[in-house]
Amino acid sequence: MKVFGLISWSLLSSVALVSAHDKQHTAKIYRFADQTTSNSLNTIELPLNDAKIYLDNVLGKDQSKIDLPSSSSSSSSGSSGGGSNGDALIDALNEQYEYQEKQNNKPTLVINVKGVDFDEFSKPIVQTSDKINKYFKKQMKEDGAGVRKLTDELLIISQRKYPELYAHFKYFQEKKDYIWKEFTLNGGAVSGTGSKVGSQNVLKNQYSPINDQLFINELAMLIHLQEFAQKEAQIIDKSDVLLITSSSLLSISRKIGMEAETFIHAKQTIVNLLTAILSQNFNIVVVATPTTMQDISHLHKRSSELVKKASASNVFKYGTKEACEVGTNKCNSHGECSKLTTKKSSKRKENAQANEEEWGCVCQPSFNKTISKTTTWVGYDCSKKDVSVEANLFLWTTIALLLVTVGGIKLMMSIGSGPLPGVLDAATLPGKKNL
Repeated sequence: MKVFGLISWSLLSSVALVSAHDKQHTAKIYRFADQTTSNSLNTIELPLNDAKIYLDNVLGKDQSKIDLPSSSSSSSSGSSGGGSNGDALIDALNEQYEYQEKQNNKPTLVINVKGVDFDEFSKPIVQTSDKINKYFKKQMKEDGAGVRKLTDELLIISQRKYPELYAHFKYFQEKKDYIWKEFTLNGGAVSGTGSKVGSQNVLKNQYSPINDQLFINELAMLIHLQEFAQKEAQIIDKSDVLLITSSSLLSISRKIGMEAETFIHAKQTIVNLLTAILSQNFNIVVVATPTTMQDISHLHKRSSELVKKASASNVFKYGTKEACEVGTNKCNSHGECSKLTTKKSSKRKENAQANEEEWGCVCQPSFNKTISKTTTWVGYDCSKKDVSVEANLFLWTTIALLLVTVGGIKLMMSIGSGPLPGVLDAATLPGKKNL
């Protein structure tokens, strides 16, 4: 009996460990739409091969030559590992087709989020093996007909060409800091939408300390994409797909943990941005995949690259006039982008030493005819008022008044304590004590 009891306990422990491992290493697919992430459907569990077919359908790939497995084959192969569960796959595809028919006027935005799930916001539509990670790595490496990279984390899958979209993202790195500054100054509101994705006190208490360049980069990229979709809503075809790889939440969680308020608010901000704003122009599909060692290695490498770029951008000098205008919003209409210097470049082109141009804002004063006042603008983007004259006038006027006041008081005290002249002293009447 004791031996039987020990064997039973060992089997139960093994089952518990396996189920915990499977839960921890499971990829989940969510759908965020219409300012809500609620999902009344049951989660469909798909094996790896079926999940790839499902994602191929989401990405709009040609599936005319794919043979869907029958339910009889699913009974023999099971639903685990790389086998096939025909009924579950057909149910998932039917649900996807029905949803696409309802939302047929929007392109699809697929976001692969590393190391973080969204169970507190929505119930997953599909659940599959963590090995689906390799599927997205392969998609991000593709570059050719029908695939065009817009940034290191964003690509578009389409048979059409979009020169307007390519031009919009051409100088994204130059405009990234400006987008982040506008987002924080507006209290978490996205410019042009009127929608706020973070409260003012959250921004003051939580976002200001965030110096995670991955988070800044990805948030600015989503806002930049929304700006294009809002202006050019009819350009992107409904059959096109944009794919994003997101590691910013993983980066923050590894630094401060998932229980930290900063991480919670950063995660809430991404969800709000997707559900309240981007879902107006896109069908949002989020695929949460577990973390791998390759993800950690890529995370460190990408973070270092962005930190170096951020350090270099602090100089606020641009390589072309167009980059300067994009990065500074045309100097906020308070100046003009001009060539600052021309220096020798260490890079050689066609066996000749090239020259590198540096462009920056040259601010110009503005005159208000209503109040007859001239305002001087300063800053790398001419966005700050020059109050140095008023500040110096106030400072030195205050010091002068203080010196005059102290000097007057000191003079009056010295006059009152000094002896009277002889004439005045003789004319002074003697007091009663002197009689």
